[in-house]
Amino acid sequence: MIGWHNLSERQKMDAVEALERLDGRVSLARAADYYLEAVPDGSNQKSVQEVFDAFMESKEASGKRPTTLEDYRTKTGRLATDMGQRLGIW
Repeated sequence: MIGWHNLSERQKMDAVEALERLDGRVSLARAADYYLEAVPDGSNQKSVQEVFDAFMESKEASGKRPTTLEDYRTKTGRLATDMGQRLGIW
């Protein structure tokens, strides 16, 4: 078990920042449990570009009109271009 005295200053500051963000709504341990359940090994993290590509594939497969698809590429595609390889939990 990790004790407070064994934490680095950076780890202590990280814990304080997390507790401030949670603002008493949930414990830090509960937030960690939630994260570990949502992202057990990080394998479900995809880049914004990967999510956009899957979105476009689904829209094309559903038979959207070419003008609608182009609208998605133009408007939503900007997000994918700007965010590119940033990862998120999807």
